[in-house]
Amino acid sequence: MVRRIFQWLLRKPIINLSNKYSSRPDKERVETALTELFAKIATNSGKKGLLIEIGAEDKLVILSDQHKGTRDHADDFALAEKNYLAALQYYNAENYTYINLGDSEELWENLLEPVIKSNKATFEAEKAFLKRNAFIKIFGNHDLYWDNDPLAAFNLKRIYESKIKIYEGAILKTKVKGQELTFFLTHGHQGDLQSDGNWFSKWFIST
Repeated sequence: MVRRIFQWLLRKPIINLSNKYSSRPDKERVETALTELFAKIATNSGKKGLLIEIGAEDKLVILSDQHKGTRDHADDFALAEKNYLAALQYYNAENYTYINLGDSEELWENLLEPVIKSNKATFEAEKAFLKRNAFIKIFGNHDLYWDNDPLAAFNLKRIYESKIKIYEGAILKTKVKGQELTFFLTHGHQGDLQSDGNWFSKWFIST
């Protein structure tokens, strides 16, 4: 309650300061951040992200921005849950690899525990891919928790009942008619000071 009162009192001046000094996305900053991330993944696969060679027989599904919430009035995912579960059931049965491209959980608006409690079925569906070693989880700006909280690994193991690595991006490489193609996957918030680890933004959204 005290936190909400302070948020209400300070929202306008802090947002004004954030808009003035923090920023909207800056093209040069974003491009620099993404270029650096690409280079890190390409030269050291497995740390910041995965470098994956894919062939004609490989099947991938890439989804993002579920923003799993707590079934309150702000939880947009609640309306999409049945479709999400049906899609994952199909893709798992067809042996797809699932790449979750960030903002899977809405951890700006919500605390982790109620999100876990409210989304047991979806975590079970995702776990099915993990059991096949076919689940790649990439964090976004709204679930930065997975990258920067000291308890993240512990909580991921609680959810998925297995160790799972969190990545910032992935590079997919393939050949089509002899031509090499490269796809760079990331959530895309990197370099934007209002999204890339900005705890003021998180604090004020969680009202």
